[in-house]
Amino acid sequence: MEMRTRNQRSAFTLIEVMIVVIILAALAAMVVPYLGDVPDRAKVKIAQTEIGGIGTALQLYKLETGSFPKDLNALKSVPQGVAGRTTRYLMTDPIDPWGSMFRYKCPASHSDTPGYDLYSIGPNKLDDNGANDDIVNWKQE
Repeated sequence: MEMRTRNQRSAFTLIEVMIVVIILAALAAMVVPYLGDVPDRAKVKIAQTEIGGIGTALQLYKLETGSFPKDLNALKSVPQGVAGRTTRYLMTDPIDPWGSMFRYKCPASHSDTPGYDLYSIGPNKLDDNGANDDIVNWKQE
Protein backbone atom coordinates (compact mmCIF):
# COMPACT_ATOMS: atom_id res chain seq x y z
CA MET A 1 0.00 0.00 0.00
CA GLU A 2 1.29 3.33 -1.03
CA MET A 3 1.07 6.13 1.33
CA ARG A 4 0.99 9.69 0.19
CA THR A 5 2.01 12.27 2.61
CA ARG A 6 2.00 15.15 0.25
CA ASN A 7 -0.23 16.19 -2.59
CA GLN A 8 2.02 15.94 -5.67
CA ARG A 9 1.35 18.09 -8.74
CA SER A 10 3.16 18.59 -12.00
CA ALA A 11 3.68 22.29 -12.51
CA PHE A 12 6.29 24.84 -13.48
CA THR A 13 8.11 26.63 -10.75
CA LEU A 14 8.26 30.40 -10.64
CA ILE A 15 11.93 30.27 -11.63
CA GLU A 16 11.18 28.23 -14.75
CA VAL A 17 8.42 30.61 -15.82
CA MET A 18 10.70 33.62 -15.27
CA ILE A 19 13.45 32.04 -17.36
CA VAL A 20 11.03 31.45 -20.25
CA VAL A 21 9.77 35.05 -20.03
CA ILE A 22 13.35 36.38 -20.05
CA ILE A 23 14.22 34.28 -23.11
CA LEU A 24 11.11 35.48 -24.96
CA ALA A 25 11.87 39.09 -24.05
CA ALA A 26 15.45 38.72 -25.31
CA LEU A 27 14.25 37.26 -28.62
CA ALA A 28 11.68 40.04 -29.02
CA ALA A 29 14.35 42.66 -28.32
CA MET A 30 16.46 41.24 -31.16
CA VAL A 31 13.65 40.86 -33.72
CA VAL A 32 11.55 44.01 -33.21
CA PRO A 33 14.23 46.53 -34.30
CA TYR A 34 14.83 44.53 -37.47
CA LEU A 35 11.13 44.43 -38.34
CA GLY A 36 10.64 48.11 -37.56
CA ASP A 37 12.42 49.37 -40.68
CA VAL A 38 10.98 46.84 -43.13
CA PRO A 39 8.50 49.36 -44.61
CA ASP A 40 11.28 51.93 -45.09
CA ARG A 41 13.54 49.43 -46.82
CA ALA A 42 10.63 48.31 -49.01
CA LYS A 43 9.98 51.91 -50.10
CA VAL A 44 13.65 52.33 -51.05
CA LYS A 45 13.46 49.16 -53.18
CA ILE A 46 10.25 50.40 -54.80
CA ALA A 47 11.89 53.75 -55.61
CA GLN A 48 14.90 51.98 -57.14
CA THR A 49 12.60 49.83 -59.27
CA GLU A 50 10.59 52.84 -60.39
CA ILE A 51 13.81 54.68 -61.33
CA GLY A 52 14.67 51.69 -63.51
CA GLY A 53 11.23 51.77 -65.17
CA ILE A 54 11.35 55.51 -65.79
CA GLY A 55 14.89 55.06 -67.12
CA THR A 56 13.61 52.50 -69.61
CA ALA A 57 10.92 54.95 -70.73
CA LEU A 58 13.57 57.68 -71.11
CA GLN A 59 15.81 55.41 -73.20
CA LEU A 60 12.87 54.45 -75.42
CA TYR A 61 11.94 58.12 -75.85
CA LYS A 62 15.49 58.91 -76.91
CA LEU A 63 15.56 55.96 -79.29
CA GLU A 64 12.35 57.09 -80.99
CA THR A 65 12.89 60.87 -80.97
CA GLY A 66 16.66 61.21 -81.06
CA SER A 67 17.05 63.02 -77.73
CA PHE A 68 16.01 62.84 -74.10
CA PRO A 69 12.94 64.87 -73.11
CA LYS A 70 13.23 68.25 -71.41
CA ASP A 71 11.19 66.99 -68.43
CA LEU A 72 9.35 63.88 -67.27
CA ASN A 73 5.97 65.31 -68.30
CA ALA A 74 6.97 64.64 -71.92
CA LEU A 75 6.78 60.92 -71.14
CA LYS A 76 3.09 61.24 -70.31
CA SER A 77 2.11 62.11 -73.88
CA VAL A 78 2.67 60.70 -77.35
CA PRO A 79 5.44 62.72 -79.03
CA GLN A 80 4.79 64.35 -82.39
CA GLY A 81 6.43 62.83 -85.43
CA VAL A 82 7.07 59.34 -84.04
CA ALA A 83 5.70 56.83 -86.53
CA GLY A 84 3.81 53.93 -85.01
CA ARG A 85 3.66 55.27 -81.44
CA THR A 86 0.10 55.37 -80.15
CA THR A 87 0.66 55.16 -76.39
CA ARG A 88 2.41 57.25 -73.80
CA TYR A 89 5.76 56.23 -72.33
CA LEU A 90 4.43 56.58 -68.76
CA MET A 91 0.82 55.89 -67.87
CA THR A 92 0.95 57.56 -64.45
CA ASP A 93 2.71 60.50 -62.88
CA PRO A 94 6.30 59.66 -61.86
CA ILE A 95 5.72 59.86 -58.09
CA ASP A 96 8.04 58.19 -55.58
CA PRO A 97 6.81 56.05 -52.64
CA TRP A 98 6.88 59.12 -50.35
CA GLY A 99 4.50 61.10 -52.60
CA SER A 100 7.02 63.41 -54.28
CA MET A 101 7.74 63.70 -57.99
CA PHE A 102 10.94 62.06 -59.19
CA ARG A 103 13.64 64.58 -60.11
CA TYR A 104 15.09 64.57 -63.62
CA LYS A 105 17.99 66.55 -65.05
CA CYS A 106 19.27 66.40 -68.59
CA PRO A 107 22.11 66.63 -69.40
CA ALA A 108 23.48 64.62 -66.52
CA SER A 109 25.73 66.18 -63.92
CA HIS A 110 27.18 62.80 -62.88
CA SER A 111 29.59 61.10 -65.25
CA ASP A 112 28.39 57.53 -64.72
CA THR A 113 24.76 58.08 -65.74
CA PRO A 114 23.24 57.32 -69.14
CA GLY A 115 22.89 60.99 -70.13
CA TYR A 116 20.48 62.12 -67.43
CA ASP A 117 20.14 62.27 -63.65
CA LEU A 118 17.04 60.68 -62.20
CA TYR A 119 16.39 60.51 -58.47
CA SER A 120 13.88 60.49 -55.66
CA ILE A 121 14.27 63.01 -52.86
CA GLY A 122 13.63 60.19 -50.39
CA PRO A 123 11.81 60.05 -47.08
CA ASN A 124 13.03 63.40 -45.75
CA LYS A 125 11.36 65.13 -48.77
CA LEU A 126 14.26 67.57 -49.09
CA ASP A 127 15.93 67.96 -52.46
CA ASP A 128 19.54 67.23 -51.51
CA ASN A 129 20.51 66.99 -55.20
CA GLY A 130 21.16 63.28 -54.83
CA ALA A 131 22.84 63.36 -51.42
CA ASN A 132 21.82 62.04 -48.00
CA ASP A 133 18.73 59.81 -48.25
CA ASP A 134 18.02 60.47 -51.94
CA ILE A 135 17.66 57.40 -54.16
CA VAL A 136 19.56 57.99 -57.41
CA ASN A 137 20.40 56.41 -60.78
CA TRP A 138 24.15 56.97 -60.36
CA LYS A 139 26.75 55.43 -58.10
CA GLN A 140 27.12 57.29 -54.84
CA GLU A 141 30.48 57.44 -53.13
